Amino acid sequence: MTAFGWLIVLSLLFLWFWMNQRPKGFPPGPWKLPLLGNLLYFSQREPLKKLDQLGKKYGPIFSLYLGRTPVVLTYGFPSAKEVLMVQGIEFAGRASFPIMDAITSKKGILTLRYGEIWKEQRRFSLMLLRNFGMGKKSMEEKILEEASYLIQVFTENISMPFGPYEFVDSAVINVISTILFGKRFEYDNMFLRTLLDDIHQSSKMTTGPWGLLYNEMPLVRSLPLPHQTILATGKKVDVFIKKEVAEHKATMTPGEPRDFIDAYLEEMQKPERSGSSFEEGQLEILLSDHLVAGAETTSGTLQWGLLYLMAFPEIQGPRVCLGENLARMELFFFFTSILRNFQLLWPDKSQAPDFTPHFAITQFPSHFKMLLKCRQSCE
Repeated sequence: MTAFGWLIVLSLLFLWFWMNQRPKGFPPGPWKLPLLGNLLYFSQREPLKKLDQLGKKYGPIFSLYLGRTPVVLTYGFPSAKEVLMVQGIEFAGRASFPIMDAITSKKGILTLRYGEIWKEQRRFSLMLLRNFGMGKKSMEEKILEEASYLIQVFTENISMPFGPYEFVDSAVINVISTILFGKRFEYDNMFLRTLLDDIHQSSKMTTGPWGLLYNEMPLVRSLPLPHQTILATGKKVDVFIKKEVAEHKATMTPGEPRDFIDAYLEEMQKPERSGSSFEEGQLEILLSDHLVAGAETTSGTLQWGLLYLMAFPEIQGPRVCLGENLARMELFFFFTSILRNFQLLWPDKSQAPDFTPHFAITQFPSHFKMLLKCRQSCE
């Protein structure tokens, strides 16, 4: 190689090392690749293990690059509490997330930037949820009614090991559905089952390499690559929501709101809301946010709880009180209803339960089967 050739190579190496330097005061982290940054960490089968290793190596606050985008991560409970609780207002904003923005049109509350519109929509949504029972006796009754359907379907499957996740998923969705849409779905409703499966799959893909590649490389966004599945699921949810809103508009009675949709539609019609953020597109994304969040968080927590209860059966007493600290009312009543009726058993003694989470927007366990032993109250 000529001297000029070596000069070019050395110049490129110098440029690469210079571009890889983190800004002054920026948290430490691993070297990043050109264009990709540290995206390859998220293409691994168990990215959470790799992130755990990085946390142990670099400390409670470290950084990665998702393509060209710098990301700061907290590792461990104390630093997470500092960010989410102690300094919650300072960290209440949302970073740009193009694939979610494409689905939500930068509306709703999950991905909306922190500001007056976010505060207004969150405040009103919380008021409606409370009006329709959240934190009240009426909500307890709704959850206990849904829990009775869940106990019934569990009882029907008591003779052999079965996978509970579809039933748990449907039960959780039905609670939020009664508030949003004023109705529940049967557990064998194939439309709902398919939609929930698509939502969970898209959740995994959004935080995986394809979703992150969409965010970082605009040129690939229109290509027929796997990230199109995420966008297709968003459209499915949107079609479902639009249908529900249209039906409510055709059947609602002014002054007698049946559910979240009716109450929001009435609010939109008030003169003082003219020209505000209260419009039909915002309502549709709000409904989608509540639906997806309910499907992901509470359902995942219940599945983890069932898995751990089977793995550590000594913590199951039929009078167990999981208490307010476990989660919200929904988790409390579902768990206590299940444990009052059944003892949960791990069916396969030849292998231990798998506690490896699936990396997604929320962390779900792998699908598992469980065996139920009926207590006296369900015989």
